[in-house]
Amino acid sequence: MALSFDGLFVIWSYDVSHAKLLLRRTKGTDFVDDTKSFKTRIDVLFKGVELIFMPTSFYNLVIEEIDAKKLPKSIKSISNADTKNLKIYKLSGNSNVGYVLSLAMFWEEDELEYNEASSLLP
Repeated sequence: MALSFDGLFVIWSYDVSHAKLLLRRTKGTDFVDDTKSFKTRIDVLFKGVELIFMPTSFYNLVIEEIDAKKLPKSIKSISNADTKNLKIYKLSGNSNVGYVLSLAMFWEEDELEYNEASSLLP
């Protein structure tokens, strides 16, 4: 089952030593459509990241876990990751598509401000 979120999500941080990727949609006026406003912030965290193949932002983000057979051959050819032990996430939004290979994905919606730390990251 796919997760779907409105608004602009950007790569917020990547922790090399712990292989954690954080995507964030901030609250407030939407950066793409200024007629929209969000009262909450959404963080999406990938842990145990082995491969990131994606643009820096997605508008109206959709995340779905896919089977290794659906991973494009071009991405398989650049990855040495053992997909048997990893989950493969396809990210899309408008015309952008990307992939993350990681051990797990978590998300949280809160009312924290733009620059406040994510509760998903200790």
